[in-house]
Amino acid sequence: MSWVTRFVAWRLSSPDRTLLIAGSTIALGLTGHFLVLAPVKEEMHRLDAAITQKQEDQRTLVAIRHEYVRVRERLRLAEGRLVREKDRASILALGEELTRRLQLRERIAFLRPQAGAVGEGFRESSAELKLEGLRLNEVLSLMTAIDDSPYLLRVRRFHLKTRFSDPSLFDLTLLLTTYESVPHAAQASGGAERGG
Repeated sequence: MSWVTRFVAWRLSSPDRTLLIAGSTIALGLTGHFLVLAPVKEEMHRLDAAITQKQEDQRTLVAIRHEYVRVRERLRLAEGRLVREKDRASILALGEELTRRLQLRERIAFLRPQAGAVGEGFRESSAELKLEGLRLNEVLSLMTAIDDSPYLLRVRRFHLKTRFSDPSLFDLTLLLTTYESVPHAAQASGGAERGG
């Protein structure tokens, strides 16, 4: 036994020793709590919150991935319906073919080409089509034929007006648009023409 231990043992009576040991234990416990346990608990709460956030981020990422796959599939289908260079048909020929197939060709008042545009990987062609004296079922058949066309045809403007002379008949004016794929070399020259 060292002299310090002997001195403390001689100087302190039994109740004082108990009080000193209890106080030291409490002080050591509080110090341990504030220096070790509290930071560990705080770090655990922070990590739990981070786990929850990462799980939410993962769910969001999965939802974005599913949306991307869905949009990519729609794009693939749309690209499949683009007019190819080898199948190239003008928008005027497509409009005339649709009306001929539905036996509406004689009702064409006009079919006029409109200004087109060149976009990223595609060229847009438009034509304004006016048909006169149509019944409602003929209008619906034409719209279905446009939607079911093997080419990507879109109706950009739709105007349906009843005829004054016979309210059961309609005059229809459409702005039809089709898209065709453009090779990158032709696209670059088309962009240069527009810029210059």
